[in-house]
Amino acid sequence: MHRGPTRGAGSNAEVSEGKYEVDMSQRKYDQSLCRLSKLLRSEQGEVVDKVTIGSGCLVPLKSEGEESLNLITTTQVVNKNYLLSESSHGTPITVEFLDGRNGKLLSLDLNFNYKDAAESISEPISGRVMQGTEELEEEMQQVSFIVIPVKRFDSRRWLTRAWKPLAKRSIPFSYETDENLRTAISNRQVLCYVICDDRKSGGFYIAEPSCLTFDKDGEFVLASTSDDDSVDHPKTLKDLPTEQKPKGALLLNGAGKLVGMLAVSRSEKRKLYPVFLPNLEKESSTYTLSKFMKFFTSSLIKLTDLGSHK
Repeated sequence: MHRGPTRGAGSNAEVSEGKYEVDMSQRKYDQSLCRLSKLLRSEQGEVVDKVTIGSGCLVPLKSEGEESLNLITTTQVVNKNYLLSESSHGTPITVEFLDGRNGKLLSLDLNFNYKDAAESISEPISGRVMQGTEELEEEMQQVSFIVIPVKRFDSRRWLTRAWKPLAKRSIPFSYETDENLRTAISNRQVLCYVICDDRKSGGFYIAEPSCLTFDKDGEFVLASTSDDDSVDHPKTLKDLPTEQKPKGALLLNGAGKLVGMLAVSRSEKRKLYPVFLPNLEKESSTYTLSKFMKFFTSSLIKLTDLGSHK
């Protein structure tokens, strides 16, 4: 069974020579990684508990020459339909970041009105699985990426936003070919970062990073970065300690760039598997173009209707 996580996100990880050579202290994953939770309320409307649904992170995206800060996660964690639903206003999704070494949290709510969410949140962006893992294709139909503009939910005061901009928490991302991914995974050069609930404090911490790799049967597993002799690598949700929440866990390459996120199979075995990023900026530009075309077409129809009534 996978051993318990190690506290201390942001500390240098001891990784065996030749497998992972990145200085972990140079990364901002501990600042960018966030916990997404759903509030549970009583019949009287009082908050009675908070349930972790997964994690996400902040990435900068360029579209039409402009850069914006966005929260990215998978549709297993949260989807646009929920954010558009009335129920989301009664039980909003909370986004929490680690804010200092004392376990303090920066909390923001994903609480939109319908118009804001409909116009600013992209449609699901399809993720991808590597060739040769066809058994995951059916699962992939259930999991996509969702990108949410930070400006839509950063409700802090202007001075606070200027003093502590969330943009400083963003991490770069990278679209990797199947060939590059397979090589990196085989060499244990893709690290996975899973959040863990701290039930005593109500906060969270980040588990010791694991290497995404293949077992002898070619299936994805999470291997320890500190115990090379371990052979009992987690490959299902049941293999992880209950405090670990793998949905939306970050997958970073050797340069510290986001290349994908972790998902959990809906099958009985509840296998863990990676969902890799498409070309996000291309997808973002396509979404921007589609919004423009929708607006243009709507405007043209209105002009035509006005002309027909003259």
